[in-house]
Amino acid sequence: MSKAVTPFIGKEGQRRIRFWEQSEHGPAFVRAINHDAKGGCANCADTGVVLISFCKYGPSEAPLGQSKPSTFFRGNMRFGKGWYLIEQSLGLACPACTTQRRVGGRRDE
Repeated sequence: MSKAVTPFIGKEGQRRIRFWEQSEHGPAFVRAINHDAKGGCANCADTGVVLISFCKYGPSEAPLGQSKPSTFFRGNMRFGKGWYLIEQSLGLACPACTTQRRVGGRRDE
């Protein structure tokens, strides 16, 4: 059975999100992944990557534009509910897998 997991992004990911939100005044979202119960890395489902989407325009009642994808956000105390245009996405090395590789060797051993 699969479940959606919002991965831990580590200090580098947190730093990049803070920078984006301060400089661009838009939200950044850590992308959830589907993780099944078969094992592997609980943080990235063995992809080795965690994803962050940096948004600039929104919220809107409908997806914005056609040249770039949009994502829906339910809202919080900082950013409103609605659709946001994804300006760019970034894949960072999974901090859990990176730590495991440094401490215990490769995952496939």
